Amino acid sequence: MRKLGSAIAAVAYREAVWFKRFVADYVVAWVLPIFFGLGVIFLPSSMGSVSSVLSRMSSVLGTKVTLSEAVAYGISLSAIISLVGAIVGDVIQTTVSEARIMGILDSVLVSVDLGSYVTAVAIVRSVLLGFFSTIYLPIALVAVLGLEGLRAYAFLALPLLASSIALGLYATSIALPVAFFVNISRPWTLSSVLVPAILAGAGLYIPAYMVPAILRAIALTTPVPELCEALRILILKGLSGSIATIASIICGLLAAYVAIVAASARACGKKVARGG
Repeated sequence: MRKLGSAIAAVAYREAVWFKRFVADYVVAWVLPIFFGLGVIFLPSSMGSVSSVLSRMSSVLGTKVTLSEAVAYGISLSAIISLVGAIVGDVIQTTVSEARIMGILDSVLVSVDLGSYVTAVAIVRSVLLGFFSTIYLPIALVAVLGLEGLRAYAFLALPLLASSIALGLYATSIALPVAFFVNISRPWTLSSVLVPAILAGAGLYIPAYMVPAILRAIALTTPVPELCEALRILILKGLSGSIATIASIICGLLAAYVAIVAASARACGKKVARGG
């Protein structure tokens, strides 16, 4: 535990330096999904009317949706897009690049074991990326929904944080075997495939039962479907007891990925020790 704490502190310092250097790139990546989220919901109004869009949206989601709720919902969906894209893509690329391209692990593993290091990277990068990629969400929800938006975000904040860390560990559990055991010439393309598959399979814009089974199966290995459901309940229906169930599922996935990453890191660490 002490090694993990030291690794988290060291990685947090390094990430702060990286964020300061590349903040403009991250901001662009976080802002664009806002327009995408709103565009997907309201683009049909260019062929009809806003009222018809709201009527159809109410039918699909199973509850009456007002214009302000639809705007808040679209903005919130954009936050999930940013969250998944930033964390899954960044953690996979960082882990694989450090192991196979930059050779950073050789110097890092002198001071800390592989499991502590990759877990620290997953946690720190996920918390930072999750926070900054959704930092506009409470402001936007309050602007659109008033105090109801603030209350919704207050209950959504914990699932967002837990989902961010779970996604980071999920990405690490995929990146480790790819970095040490699988010979893929361009491993960063994994994130290019995984991110849209997760978002499509999670029922981001349509109910999950309407999504193809293979995409649903991919998404269900992540907390994203539960996060989407929590968002749908809090924005469109208000607080209910099912939020506790959703939070429990997300925390269960988080615990499962901690165990998976630990086991995977031990296997990869043995290969490193053998000079592999």
